[in-house]
Amino acid sequence: MRLRPNRKSFRRPGPHRGRGPRPKHGPVLKLPDPTTHGTPDRRAGLDDPIHGRVRVDAWQRVHGQAAADAPFTLVRIRVERLPRHPKRPEPPWLAWLGGPRPADRLDRWRWYTRRCVIEHGFGILKHDLGRPAVRPLHPAAADRWSWLLVLGLWMPWPTRPLVADQRLPRERPRPPARPTPARVRRARGPLLVRVGTPARPVQPRGNAPGRRPGRRPRPHPRQPVTRRPPQRAASRKERPTRLSNHQSLSPAKDLTAACRNGL
Repeated sequence: MRLRPNRKSFRRPGPHRGRGPRPKHGPVLKLPDPTTHGTPDRRAGLDDPIHGRVRVDAWQRVHGQAAADAPFTLVRIRVERLPRHPKRPEPPWLAWLGGPRPADRLDRWRWYTRRCVIEHGFGILKHDLGRPAVRPLHPAAADRWSWLLVLGLWMPWPTRPLVADQRLPRERPRPPARPTPARVRRARGPLLVRVGTPARPVQPRGNAPGRRPGRRPRPHPRQPVTRRPPQRAASRKERPTRLSNHQSLSPAKDLTAACRNGL
């Protein structure tokens, strides 16, 4: 999970001194302030032909201010350059939550570079293939629908050599053997006409055939409705009371009483 670059985390607190409550937070680690980072617990690096020198730093068992009992691993990825960008990029900060950490620390960098492929895949499933448009009633039907969409998502890959590149004016040219999935879907219309379909031809006019004789579909099973419990009305003692105009407040409690009474 990627974090905002202005967040802050806390390390583990030190030993209890014996007085007062146990501390929840240790030294602060502010992401935009390098003086608070200290020495990372784990480090790894490699030379990438596209991004240059890549360094992965990790701080283990840090937590947020509102969740001291949920530690995570803080990861910083620094690269030397980006394709088609002369300026050196700012390092992204990631949080590793749950599950065992990978043995190779550089796997986090490799997985992070593939995020665009995964995000585009979800975009194609939602917008182009219409995954949220169908709402199956049974879990088995939802699984079948998901697998059909996955099959439709991977269909452009084997048809890449069979279609010609049809790009829009704003798109950049690509090698003939590596068109994008959107360009393949745009150009596979003539291919589908040649391949054909196992579906029956569309009936242009006339009455629909209807159901088969003797078929009586059962009604759909009804699911229990989840209802929110009604809110309890505030009692007379809990209701805020307004002060009259002639009633005065003490200087030390005027702000607190005014906020509580809605003045």
